[in-house]
Amino acid sequence: MSKISLASIVLLALFLASCSSVHDTLQSRAIYRVTYQPSMSTHAMIIGQLRDLKTGEPIEGGDVWLVGTNLGAHTDSIGNYRIEGILPGTYSLMGGWLGYKPARIDSILIHQNDIVIIDFQLTNEGVRVDY
Repeated sequence: MSKISLASIVLLALFLASCSSVHDTLQSRAIYRVTYQPSMSTHAMIIGQLRDLKTGEPIEGGDVWLVGTNLGAHTDSIGNYRIEGILPGTYSLMGGWLGYKPARIDSILIHQNDIVIIDFQLTNEGVRVDY
């Protein structure tokens, strides 16, 4: 079996993430798994995007983190995030941002060298300010 470059895997991941019918089927979150063969790493990564459920707009500055670890990331200007250095195991992943209801996905099984793609669509709750 020939080795596939990381760039090829990321392009495949981006293509899969853009398929709206897959997103619709999974109802507000999409999970894909791709395994790659890096030269020296045994860690995995989770990549994905935060979007507003109603508008579909990306959420800039949102937070995504692995529950019970110190691993997490902020989303960039187009809602993308990447968490690297994940050891094999089973995790819960949280996503959220100010004014949005946090979302949690449990029982995510991570294998050595995985690239797992998890997209969140968050519900806007507005911001309440008490005086």
